[in-house]
Amino acid sequence: MSLTEKQNKYVLRMLAIRHQRKFGSGTDEEMRALYEASYDIATKNFGATMRTLILNLENLEKIQKKGLAPRVKELLVDLKQDYEF
Repeated sequence: MSLTEKQNKYVLRMLAIRHQRKFGSGTDEEMRALYEASYDIATKNFGATMRTLILNLENLEKIQKKGLAPRVKELLVDLKQDYEF
């Protein structure tokens, strides 16, 4: 599947956040949600995958005591804006 430039930027942001995990960029659950979305991009509709990621991150934000890691929160805000949630 060929991705647009904007979609590629999201994929790269997700990979960067996952790569910087060792520097405290997110919880295990946040990293799992990003990993699953990265994996699903190859086999599913990008928009549907991002909507699922949005829902997963919103749920994590509600249940985690400290909310989302800052970079994950920024990604969520941008995704919601671009995918009209």
